[in-house]
Amino acid sequence: MCVIGESDSGKSFVLVGLKLIYSSFSPPDAKKPGNFPLSGMESAEVLVWNDMDYEYQDAVCSWSFFKNLLDGPILSGPLNLPQPGNIGLGVKMTSDAPWFGSAFRRLSLTGADGRTVPGENKQMDNRIRYISMNEPLPESERGVAPCKTCFARASFTVIMEARRTMLRHLRQSWRARGPLKFQCD
Repeated sequence: MCVIGESDSGKSFVLVGLKLIYSSFSPPDAKKPGNFPLSGMESAEVLVWNDMDYEYQDAVCSWSFFKNLLDGPILSGPLNLPQPGNIGLGVKMTSDAPWFGSAFRRLSLTGADGRTVPGENKQMDNRIRYISMNEPLPESERGVAPCKTCFARASFTVIMEARRTMLRHLRQSWRARGPLKFQCD
């Protein structure tokens, strides 16, 4: 799930509660990601990526890696996460931790020529459910302290909806592909 919208619309506030309730992982600032920006992600219960912008995000992980992350280990297999002091393979991420993000607009890939890549962007749109928050919060509502109980109730609803959406997409893809046919020797 990705919350999109204007500045000061409360996008980040929606994600703060997840960090209060769950063991979460957030990547470092994409403008200075360091050598191992995804180190520690494998043990998180939820992945919380605030202020996504793929212009800079590629420094944290590639578009292809990110799509595989959203697919989860059942579809794309375990993801390799390079770790400090771990030469070679790194750590395998086998978790299906849900991903939550915020962004100014829908995530899109732009090619070297500056044009968007429609096929890739459609694939990403099929993986992410977007929720729009288009109105800035009134000054009087900013700075409200997050409540763990309220966020727990809300996040449970959101996580269950995200899982239902994922299963719906899987069922649609299985129906479109038809029954699997195995050939035995």
